[in-house]
Amino acid sequence: MYIYIGGLVIVIIIVVIYFIFSRSSESSACIYDHNTTKSFIIVAEKYVIRDIQDSINKNDRIYYIEGDKLYHNNRVIKRLVPCTKENMILMNKKYGTDIVY
Repeated sequence: MYIYIGGLVIVIIIVVIYFIFSRSSESSACIYDHNTTKSFIIVAEKYVIRDIQDSINKNDRIYYIEGDKLYHNNRVIKRLVPCTKENMILMNKKYGTDIVY
């Protein structure tokens, strides 16, 4: 009997650890491009989102948007989707992320 309870406790601990470590460290946010006056959804770590928005605000061309693509140092790194409520819900479900406030 105690063996079954001990085994059950171990299984529960393993499941909890799995969910803690499998949680995404990424978040989703809308970034605003002043040049096109459009907003797009970005999924990345919070500090990366901040760096992208800061670069776009400064217009320093480290990060920039052309069409629906995000560039970093003149290389395409992501295809972006417009920032709408429906798209944000879809992206959060797809990537398991939370919204950055």
